Amino acid sequence: MLGGHEDCCELLLEKGAAVLSVDCDGQNPLHTAASSGLPMLSYLLASKSQAATLVKNKAGKSPVDLAADTQRGEVGTAH
Repeated sequence: MLGGHEDCCELLLEKGAAVLSVDCDGQNPLHTAASSGLPMLSYLLASKSQAATLVKNKAGKSPVDLAADTQRGEVGTAH
């Protein structure tokens, strides 16, 4: 188990959690994982919904943009 994030996320997804849901800033769970430097969680979310990688938040940034901003490139390879 890698910090428990992936297991918890997998369980939530199995129970119907929406990968494309967004918060008040227009960010989906993949935006949060990418900007937090969580590559395995980013990969899991991107593998469940490739469309999530294309969603732009209110600042006009995709999860890939946020990963690049934080110098994390893993989201770009998760497709």
